[in-house]
Amino acid sequence: MQHQRETGQIVSDLDEVLNEDVLALHTWKGVIAQLPGTLTGLGILGTFVGLLLGLRGISFVTVEAALGSVQSILAGINTAFYTSIAGVILSILFNITNNVLRTIMNRETGLFLEEFHKSVIPTTDEQARYSSRREVRQSPGAAGAPAQKCGQRRSEPRDGAKCRPQRARSDAADPGRPAQERVHLLPAAPI
Repeated sequence: MQHQRETGQIVSDLDEVLNEDVLALHTWKGVIAQLPGTLTGLGILGTFVGLLLGLRGISFVTVEAALGSVQSILAGINTAFYTSIAGVILSILFNITNNVLRTIMNRETGLFLEEFHKSVIPTTDEQARYSSRREVRQSPGAAGAPAQKCGQRRSEPRDGAKCRPQRARSDAADPGRPAQERVHLLPAAPI
């Protein structure tokens, strides 16, 4: 990345600033992950509180007191079951809602980054690819570089003149080896 800054290439650090890990820190992902367990724990705590309240008024001194104690125990059990059910249901609903919202957030972030890189600043990998393509095109003797003197393209001669191949010998002719030949398109002599 330092090389990209030195060469004047635009650097996009948006992927480092806006990703799932960074968003997890800013959305308190650790605390949110503990909430379903906390809700279930509160439901279990309610179960024990309800049973404790039901057992608190128990008395077996007389038959009437015993019947009243059963009513008290049933009211405590009622409270215990409802708090347990509420804790489990809230935990399940929170998990579902949290997973749906996190999935939507990650999808929207990905779509935003994709559109940002298409429309505003390419990713650093794409910038490096563009830079290497540009260097290959600008380097002399590169594949695909126009080596013709005749026209703009191989099939289009300049000023309507026809191009004819002409062989040129290299400067370093070795008597023991055949000279390398290059083909250049030169304008044909007018007829």
